[in-house]
Amino acid sequence: MKTPAQSIVHALYRVPLVGRLARIAVGLARLPELRREVDVMREALTSLRALEQRLDGLQASVDTMGGQLAAIMSDHDNLMKSVPVALRQTARDLESLRARIDSGCGPASATVAPQEAT
Repeated sequence: MKTPAQSIVHALYRVPLVGRLARIAVGLARLPELRREVDVMREALTSLRALEQRLDGLQASVDTMGGQLAAIMSDHDNLMKSVPVALRQTARDLESLRARIDSGCGPASATVAPQEAT
């Protein structure tokens, strides 16, 4: 619902010369309000730029951690591939040592005889 002042101003807008002057007067009356809105928007833009810089830093950190995680996972995969091979080799070595000990021709006797005291 329009106030009486708004109705009068809108009626003045239709008059050719007076309408232009009325628009200018309304614009001048609203100028302080518009400046406050511009200042608020400027502050919001400044804070958004600061947030954007923080997000860029966080993105760089996430990228770094992603690379580190990939390196760790590849090390883990390599370990999982190499452990069974090493275990099979150790089992073969253990079997060959048992066979040598059982046959009695090991690198040294399985037990060393204690020396007698004189």
